[in-house]
Amino acid sequence: MANSFCFSTRKVAPIALLPTCHAATDNLSVFDGGEPACHNANIGYHFSMKLRFASMTVGLTLGVTAAVVVACSVAAYFYSVHYFNSILEMARTNALAEGELIHTALEHAMLNNDRPQIAQMIEGFGKQARVEQLVLLDRNGV
Repeated sequence: MANSFCFSTRKVAPIALLPTCHAATDNLSVFDGGEPACHNANIGYHFSMKLRFASMTVGLTLGVTAAVVVACSVAAYFYSVHYFNSILEMARTNALAEGELIHTALEHAMLNNDRPQIAQMIEGFGKQARVEQLVLLDRNGV
């Protein structure tokens, strides 16, 4: 049998309870304080190391997963804030462009003194769902 050393801090069995291959005084361990201990990996320690390794693997997996989830969540939050701001800015730009277009169209119709077209445009603008109130003023505000 191959001997392998395990640095255990658990209590060791008295010489009488150890296997016969380890009951001799030449197998005393310096790491166990000179107490007789079994350093054969096939007797108990192997199972303990498997559990410790499995527990460490699960902990490491959960830790890495949590770190990735947190990083992705933070990135998604900042991306959504940026996206919301860009959509809001685009809506502002579109509203200004639409207002300028309406202004130019009405001004052109007024310069041509085309009253039916002005009335049709005002009715069309007033029927839009986003428009609550529509007021037509001249240059003096009357």
